[in-house]
Amino acid sequence: MHDNPGKTKGLHAETSLLRGAKMRNKLLRYSHLTVKCLLLFSGIFFLWICLFAFTTGPYYLYHFLGTGNSAWKFTPQEIIILGGSPMPGESALIRGYYAQRLAEEYPDARIIISQLAEKNQKLSETGAWQLSQEILRGKSDSLRFGFMISARSTREEALLLKKKLPGIRGRSCLLITSPEHMYRAVETFRRAGYKHVGGEATFGWAGSADYRLDENKLGGRNIGIGAGNNLQLRYQFWNHLRYQLLCYREILALFWYRLRGWA
Repeated sequence: MHDNPGKTKGLHAETSLLRGAKMRNKLLRYSHLTVKCLLLFSGIFFLWICLFAFTTGPYYLYHFLGTGNSAWKFTPQEIIILGGSPMPGESALIRGYYAQRLAEEYPDARIIISQLAEKNQKLSETGAWQLSQEILRGKSDSLRFGFMISARSTREEALLLKKKLPGIRGRSCLLITSPEHMYRAVETFRRAGYKHVGGEATFGWAGSADYRLDENKLGGRNIGIGAGNNLQLRYQFWNHLRYQLLCYREILALFWYRLRGWA
């Protein structure tokens, strides 16, 4: 006796539905497990960042990225200001400050400013030009300046400079950039064939003023506790959180550069 074709079709459809339901349940379980693991990892990582911020570790990591491979003992022939924020951004201004000081110390060095310009922007309107004018307040010779306004990354800066100035690889080059970026910048220029490369990291300085205070003397509601005398809680903790963000981002960028063979 032959099976009923309609009944066989119904059994196949039911089996498919059951398999589909089992697959969905399995995917849901894996999804929930993945989300739980991600939340757990995120929580542990956040706790680690907060606890680490109460130590001096973040500063030493930040300091290492700024000085770990950038020592130099030569007389700079090229002072290269790598791209930062547009003028009058914080990173651009502090790079200008360091460049001005070094330009006065080494009057024979050429100053090259790398700052990406907007499309169809005239040189006199660019952030690079504005930064040169800021440096000129220190009475640097305007003929010492060179500009690179088309580089979009550290790797491109090294390659375009080499192309624009063929002999620069054999000259003594001093890079000026932010502390967290310095390690990768020096490695990138060396990998591009530059023979003599050092760096001057643009560390800031908070000064030596005493910022401790008695909050009760300032009026307002007296809540029995105060943070006026706790400089670690008011400043250091938050600075160290910032250092970690900068350093972890830069370590990932360095890993990518190493992966690509750029550093």
